[in-house]
This record gives sequence, C-alpha cells and structure tokens, in this order.
Amino acid sequence: MATRQSDRTALVSASACSVEIFVHALLLLLILLPLTTLVFPFLAFHVGVSLLNSNLSADWHQWKKGSAPQELAVLSDGQEIALAIGFTVSTLAASVLGYRRHVRQPETGSSDTRRYLSPKGERGRALIARIEALWSEIALQSATPPEVLWFPGAAVLARAMTRSNRFAVAVSTGLWEIINRDDLVAKVVVLHELAHLSYGDPLTFVRLKALLDAGTRTLARMFRVLIFTILFLIAHQFIATHRGHMGAAPIIRQTLMIGGIGLLALSICPVSAAMIKRYIGLITSLIELRADVRSAQWAGGLERFAEILANYPMVHRSTFSDRTRSWFSLGLTHLSESERLQIVRHPERLLTPKVQYFFFSLILVLLLPVNGLTPLFEGGIVDLAAVVTVASALTITVSTMLLLAGATSIRISLSRLFALSMCSVLFTAACQINFYTLTYSLSTVAVEIGLPGRSATLSWNNVSADTIPAFHDIGHQLLIIWSGGWIICGVLITMVAFGALLTAARRLRRINRSSSWPLIVIATATGVGVLLDGYDPWRTFTLENTVLGRAFVGWAGVTAHFPGIRFTLGPWLALASVIILVVIDLGLGVYRSANLKELS
Repeated sequence: MATRQSDRTALVSASACSVEIFVHALLLLLILLPLTTLVFPFLAFHVGVSLLNSNLSADWHQWKKGSAPQELAVLSDGQEIALAIGFTVSTLAASVLGYRRHVRQPETGSSDTRRYLSPKGERGRALIARIEALWSEIALQSATPPEVLWFPGAAVLARAMTRSNRFAVAVSTGLWEIINRDDLVAKVVVLHELAHLSYGDPLTFVRLKALLDAGTRTLARMFRVLIFTILFLIAHQFIATHRGHMGAAPIIRQTLMIGGIGLLALSICPVSAAMIKRYIGLITSLIELRADVRSAQWAGGLERFAEILANYPMVHRSTFSDRTRSWFSLGLTHLSESERLQIVRHPERLLTPKVQYFFFSLILVLLLPVNGLTPLFEGGIVDLAAVVTVASALTITVSTMLLLAGATSIRISLSRLFALSMCSVLFTAACQINFYTLTYSLSTVAVEIGLPGRSATLSWNNVSADTIPAFHDIGHQLLIIWSGGWIICGVLITMVAFGALLTAARRLRRINRSSSWPLIVIATATGVGVLLDGYDPWRTFTLENTVLGRAFVGWAGVTAHFPGIRFTLGPWLALASVIILVVIDLGLGVYRSANLKELS
C-alpha cells in the first residue's frame, strides 16, 4: 500500500512539474518572445527611422534652399511606420529561418565533441538488452526502443539525444562497466535519460535552444541598428557644431549627451536577452527536475531515489556558489545536485512552484523601462505586459499545482502556503512599480550636459536635484503598495484562498484533475485576476477608454477603498473556479447514482 501511494505521489508530482513547465513555456511563447522579437525591434527601428528622417531632411532642405524648415520631412509619419514594420518583418523572417534551420539540423550548432559508437560483441548485446528491458518498464508497448550508443569516459554519465530523427541514449564506458552489475546509481542515471526520451525532451531542448538563438540574433540586429543611429547622431552633431566654430567643449558636451541617452536606449537589448535566456534556463531546469521525479517513480519512489543518489560518493555536494548560480545565473540548465535531491525528498516542494529560482526573472523585467524606448509606446504597456506575465506565471502555477496536489495525501504545510501567498502578492504588486521617473531623470542629466553655456562636468548639486526626486517617487510607489501594512492582510487573505482551494480540490472524485480543461479553467480565472490586480493606475493608456480599460480602472478604484484585498483577486477567482468544478463533480455523482437506480 505504501509503495502504491509513493508511486502515485511521484506520478502526480511529475504531472505538477509538467504543468509548471507548460505554463512558463506558454507565457514565454505568447508574451515574452513576441515582445522581444516584434515589439522591441519595431520601437527601435521606428525611433531610428524617425531620427534619421528628421535630421537628413533638415540637411537636405538646408543644402537645397539655404534654410531648414522643421516641418518638412522626406518621409511622412505613415511612411516611417511602414518602413519600421518592413525592417521588423525582415528581421523576424531571418530569425524564423534560423530557427527552422537549427531545428532541422541540431547537430550543426551542437558543442558536443564526443564520439558516439554502437556497442558490439557480447557485452554490447548485453548492454542493449539491459536498456531495452528498462525501456519496456516505462514506455508504452508500441514505443520503439531507443538506439543505444556509448562514448569513452570514466565518469558515470548518460545522455538522451536524437540521431537521424530517432531517439537514442548514450552511456559512458564508466556507466557501462557498472550497469551490468545491477548498480543502482547506474540504473537511476539511465532511467533519468529514458524519462527524457519518454517526454520527448531532446526535441524540446533543441527547440528551446533554437528559440534562444533566434531571439538573441534579433536583439543583436536591433542593437546594431541602435548603435548606428547613435553614431550617426554623434557625427551629425559634431559636423554641425564644428561648422558653427563653437570649439571643442560644445562638441564634447554634445557627444556626452547623445552617448548618455543612447546608453539608456541600448540597455533594452542586454536586459531583454538576459530575460529570455534566464526564462528558458528556468524551463530547462524544470524539465531536468521532471525527469528526476519520473525516474524516481521507476526506481522505487521519491525517497528511495534520493537515498540512492545521496549515498553515492561522486554526487557533488552543492556549495553556496552553486546555489547562487541556480538563483541568478543566465546560463542555468540544471539545478545543483543537492538542491535537486532536497526538492525530491520533499513532495510539497515538488507539488508547488520553485519560487526561489523564479525571482530573478522578476528583477530582469522590472529593469526593462530603464531603456527609455518602451515607455514611449502606449504609456509603457509593453513593460507592464512583461511584468504581468511573470506575476501571472507564478500565481497560475500555484493554483493549478495545488489542484493536482489535491489528488495526493501529501500535506502542504502552512509555512509553505504562507510563502507561496507572500510571493504571489509581492509578484503581483511589483506590476505597479516602474522606473520611468529614474529614466527621465538620467535623461535630463544627459541633456543638461549638452546644453550650451554649461561646463562639461555637472556639479553634484545639479545631478542630485535631477535624480533624488526619482528615488523619492520609487519610494512613494512602494509606500502605496505597502498601504500602511494592509498588504500583510492581503497575504493572509491569499493564504486563505490557496488553503481553501487545496481543500476543495481534495473533494473532486469524478473530474480528472490532470485533464486539460479543469487546468485551463483555473489558469484562465487566475490570469484574469492577476491582470486586473496588476493594472498600474499611474501609467496612461489609451485602452482606458475601452470596456476592458474601464474594468481595470473600476477594480483599481475598488481596491483603493479596500486595500486589504489588493493583489488577491487571482487566487480568489481560482478558488471560485475550483468550487464550480466541485459542484459539477457532485452533480455528476448525483446523475450517475440516479442512472444506477434506474438500471437496478
């Protein structure tokens, strides 16, 4: 009985990991990638085209007529937009072609230099039979066994891959030596890789890497366009200042001004690239964790899996540096060994989001407005969309994973519910933080450097007078979010909602929690709530005049009078949707009971 319960816990935990991966991947594909590959390049191209058009038009009219009427430009506003759209589409097309080429020929861009060979002889046939026996235990009977390969190496290693559109698993000679002796560690390592194959993870890894490469190339092209625009403006201003015989000091001041503002604009490229890379790294690490959980199901349960690896002397004991890398590294692909074992040992952590590894993604999206370009578009709606995406991803995963946790006997502790509630509230509250005033203050400092008659070095008093109000504004935003301590009440209210959601989920008997439609219902309800909660009333959107915009404004007005319920709507809408599912579940029970009575 205990073994059956352990297997069920591992199975549900793997499903919870799949839900967490799916939510993050969906929001990455629907929101974050379109922002970085479409919206941001369009803004950069539009600003570049507009600046080039205005400056070159002025030069042209001055050369032709001896004067430069500012209102006459070679290109109209519509033509500027059309040209920017054309550049954006061509850049996107090039990235799409690169993505397709990478997916079709994954070996071309691979950094793996190992030489993989087919096993031969009696020992080779024994290895193939051993791995096929393990595969038969975990895969469907109709599934074709993977190709078995080996590579030189004393360490106990294995790798799942695709070769010529066929799944394959490669083992090191070190693993080959001990798997024939029924070594448990070797079995766990192979099961981990077979779990990857059962989920089709090798293809997923290829697609994720191709998406990262395509997004990085798009941002690199955008970066070059911005660099060209900045250099053009510097050269243009240098020529104009030199013709006016103003001396070296004005030239230096104008160069510093343009360079300072340009540096802020350029920040959109590295911040966007870091945001996408970290998000994809998080998804990759969750896929690795899911393979651990799935292989634990076949290795005797979660506790047995962790015990086998913990007693193996070659397992690396994670240091503080390893944990810091898991929290903040942009090159994240695996959590450290100790962290993975700790998560596997505690099912409540498997059945809930891994928030500590997600926090850095929030920091990166909050840095987006510093560039100064995105705030120009619809009052910064793209910045808000990026932050709301991260907040929604967290709260949606909490709600849906708690629904799955209801299928097990695992107890989610109050401390864990409190931590999840606090993170949900803080992530949603972060949507109402923006650094626009800081960006404008830094731009003002740069402009003052270039003003005529000013020294090239600003005094500290001038700089502080321009920047300190921006920090005061950020502090004021935090005080509004704090609401005199009412945000703590919001955390407790959210905790009640999550606890009630888990309790209600345990009442489901006839509705399959793992099927798609209950998860979609709860995810949609949670996302709508976070979207309404995350609305920033301090930003100006033209969408406010629409029906949807009035709903945002109306809810912001309600929470202004009742600050204790701010940032709690998402969890409560999730709870309401689960209650509706429970009512449907009870209705199905009454209906089936009535049918059984009629038949009897």
